[in-house]
Order: sequence, then structure tokens, then C-alpha cells
Amino acid sequence: MTRLLRLIIPVWPAMLVSILLTVFTIASNIGLMGVSAFLIAMAALHPPIAAISTAIVGVRFFGIARAVSRYCERCLSHDTTFRLLSRLRVLFYQAIEPLVPARSGLYRSGDLLSRMANDVDSLQFFYLRVVAPPAAAVIILVGMVYWLSQYSEQFALILLGGFMAAGLILPLLVKYAAGSAAAEAARAKGQLTALVVDSVQGAAELIAFGRADAQVEKVRVASEQLNRVQRQSAYAAALADSLSGFIGHLSAWLVLLPAVPMVWNGVISGVDLAVLVLVIESSFEAVQPLAMLLLHAADSRQAADRLFSVTDTPPAVSEGGAPIAPAGYSIEFNNVSFAYNEQDSVLSNLSFKVQAGRRLAIVGESGAGKSSIVGLLLRFWDYQSGSIELDGRPLKVYQPAGLRELFSVVAQTAYLFNASIKDNILLAKPNATQQELDQAIQAASLTTFVENLPDKINTIVGENGRSLSGGQRQRIAIARALLKGAPVLVLDEPTSGLDPVTEREVMADIKKVMAGRTTILITHRLVGLESMDEILVLNKGTAAEHGTQADLLARQGLFYKMWKQQKDMLE
Repeated sequence: MTRLLRLIIPVWPAMLVSILLTVFTIASNIGLMGVSAFLIAMAALHPPIAAISTAIVGVRFFGIARAVSRYCERCLSHDTTFRLLSRLRVLFYQAIEPLVPARSGLYRSGDLLSRMANDVDSLQFFYLRVVAPPAAAVIILVGMVYWLSQYSEQFALILLGGFMAAGLILPLLVKYAAGSAAAEAARAKGQLTALVVDSVQGAAELIAFGRADAQVEKVRVASEQLNRVQRQSAYAAALADSLSGFIGHLSAWLVLLPAVPMVWNGVISGVDLAVLVLVIESSFEAVQPLAMLLLHAADSRQAADRLFSVTDTPPAVSEGGAPIAPAGYSIEFNNVSFAYNEQDSVLSNLSFKVQAGRRLAIVGESGAGKSSIVGLLLRFWDYQSGSIELDGRPLKVYQPAGLRELFSVVAQTAYLFNASIKDNILLAKPNATQQELDQAIQAASLTTFVENLPDKINTIVGENGRSLSGGQRQRIAIARALLKGAPVLVLDEPTSGLDPVTEREVMADIKKVMAGRTTILITHRLVGLESMDEILVLNKGTAAEHGTQADLLARQGLFYKMWKQQKDMLE
């Protein structure tokens, strides 16, 4: 809770004004009820109009003041709260970025979405219904106790007891009635959101394997679980509303017990009695929101815990390092060992070197550790032992963000956003000129394809490029790499999943990208490797052999066996 309160610091003046407006609104309502009671009671006595003219003006004043102050308070409090929630969402996203991809596997994408949307939204109750109401209630209580004590200390004590019951005892009762609904609701929302996201993303597979009905049943069960805990919260809220109103009415009745004899004895007038009853009952508007205070606090605590459990996760790599610009772009691995966890080693004492401007192909069977090399180069992970050097300096001396600017990556599954082709390519260089963009599109052999589209380069590709073929998606990824113009090119299985004809066409485009750059091509498809300066063969995370394609074929080792096996399959 302390961390949530610290977020208020930048906007505390607005929060303070909001609380004061709340107090003024409640005070105006109390004044309206009191003056109205006075006016009606006095009017029954048929006094001269002059005797009630002030009360008539008071009714108008307090009525208008209540409406205006309520409007201003709602506008200010909600605007301040929504700005705080917006800041929270940005902070949450900024915290997620360093966790990708090393730590993002700890969470389902739907669960992260639920935390950013549902949990952040839940925190609006913390600022609107946990922070502000107690402050307003205390101010109103102090004012009311002082005013009532002018009549009788008994009246003040009755009101104080009613406020204590409604503001302290009732919240405990409501929290007990709600049980663990707050914690269960947050988890249930996360599970339901994750299931729905999985169902939408995997709809084709679910239908193809006849599991759509089973998935619908999972969603139904998750929805019923959420409904159950929400019903429990609704019952607690209903209890809070009814008992809060009952305490207010009871307090007004209890005041009548000593007040009526005081009227008989001439201590106070009958008009005062009417005013007392309505003022006391209307003052409970200040304490009524406190009935749900602990429930909202529990909701907020659960939401905050889910958010901070992500933001407090340490990144896999440190963000240290200096903004060093390398003079050259040679890459060297020296006895590098790496494991995603302590049990499973991925790379073991791996050593190789790529001179600046040279082209290295890294081949091997699936699971040999090829793609892990990409993650280490981009510092998504850090290795456990050995060293990786760029231009003779360890990678860890470079700032991760600056280091990644030196690499253009064509991944096996390059992600395309649900945006236009232009926006997806400009991801690599947002400030690129139209000429640079056209050159990248032409070099990636996308010109004819783009020109035949109805909206040309502004055509929306769908989520992850679902409206495109595999070859078209890879060409867009190549266009990105070309547009970025980074000195080091990393190609991770760029032709995976493509048919042989498309594969040859894409590899021809890739060769254009390689020109003049330090290039690492990672693949298990031994196509087009004759143009590589050197080939490194990985086997279970270690370097089995290396050399040119001609040298490796002549040795008839592991590379030769892989090459012959693929050649026989194609024939």
C-alpha cells in the first residue's frame, strides 16, 4: 500500500482539493437538509415571510452548491485517478520490457494482459474509495461533533457511536462476509483472460483437432468461477449498503430519545428537533463509503501484489555498461557455456570467431543450441562462463539498448503487428525517408507484391501477418533488416517452413542483405551455404567441426552426413 500511496505524491495537490470538494459537497447536503427541515418546521407555525426568507435563500444556496461541488469533485477526482492509472500502465509496460524474452515465459500473455488492464483498473478504487473517503469522514465527524455538542454532549456521543459502528465495525463485518473474494476474483479474471486469449489465438488448431467444445467448457468453468466470487462480493456490498443505512436511521432514532424530553422541557424547540434528526441522518453520507473500505483495500492490495510481482522481477541481464561505439564488428565466442536453468546445459565451451565483414553459417540439428547464440548476442540472456566479444570488448561492457542497435535480425518467426506493411517495416527505422523505404522494399523483392495490393504499402497485414504467406512475412522481415542498416546481420532460420522454391527466392534476397556486413546465418537447412565464408557445425551445444562447405564435405564428418541426408530427401 505504501508504494501505491507514493504514486500520489506528484498529484497530491489535486487529491487534496478533491478531498476538500468532497467535504464541501457533504457539508452542503447536510446544510440543505438542515435548512430544509428548519424551513418546513417554521412554515408550519405560519411565521412572517421575513422570518424564513434567509432559510429560503439557504435552500437555494446549498442545493446549487451541492450540485456544483459534486460535479467538480467527480471531474477532478476521476481525472486525477485516471492519470495515476495511466502512469501505472506505462510503468508496468516499462517494467515488462527488460524481462522479454528471458522472463516473459514465466507468465501467460493473457495473464499479463489481465494485470495491465483489470488489475490496474481495480486500483481506481484505492484512490477513489480507500484514500479519500476516510479523510472526508473524519473532517465531517469533527465538525458534526462540535456542532451537536452545542446542543448536548449526548447527541455528539450518539453520532460518534454511529460513525464508529458504520466506519470501523461494519467494514470488518463486510470483509468477513466477503471472505477471500478479492484474491480469488483477481486470479479468476487472470485465468479467464488467459483462456480467452489462448482460445482466440489457437482457434484454428482447436477446430482442426476437434477440441473447440472442450475449450469452450474450460472457458465456461473459468467464467463460473469468476461469477461465484463476484456474487460473493456483491452479497457483501448489499450487506454494506443495507447496514450502513440502518445505522444512520438508528442513530437518528437514538437522538430522539433524549431530544424529545428536551423539547417538552423547553431546552430545545420543536424546530431544532426536526433539524437535528435530518442533519444527523444526512451526515452519514460521509461514513457510508467506509463500509466497503476494507473490501476495496483488499481488492487494491491483491491487484497491487499481482502488478508488483511482475515489476519486481529482476531482468535476466544487467542494464549497466557504457555507450561505447565499436571501431569494428568482429564477433568472438571464447569457451562460452550457457544454460537456461541449472540442470540443462545448452552451450558448452563454445568457441568461434567471425571477422568483420565475413559470413558465418551455424548449422546443426534442432536443439543443438543455435538459436541460443542469437539471444546471447542480443543480450536477452547472459552466459554463465567464458566470454563473448564484439570488436575485442566483452559484450557486457556495452549498454544492451546500444548494442542491439548494431544488429539487424531476421528471426525464424518475425512478429508482424496488426498494422500496415509500411508501419511494420518502419519499426526498424521510424525516421526513414520514403526513398530508403522504397529501396528496402525493392531489395526484399516486395515491390510487385505491394503494388498489387488495394491499399499498396498501407495495407493492414492482420495480427502477426495472418493475411500474408510465410514468404511474404519473411520478406517484410528482410526489408526491416535492410532498412535498419545495422553493421551486423543475424539470420535465425530465415527460411524455416517455406517451400523449396520460396526458400531459394528468400535466400537470394538474403544474400543481397549480407553484402558488406558481418553476418551470422543460423539454420538447419543446408541450402545456399556455398556462398558462406565459413560453416560452424554444432552438436549438443559444442563445436563439432568448422570450415568451408567444400572442406566439410571432403572430411565426410557430421556436416557431410547432414548434407547427404537432406540431399537424399530432396531427391
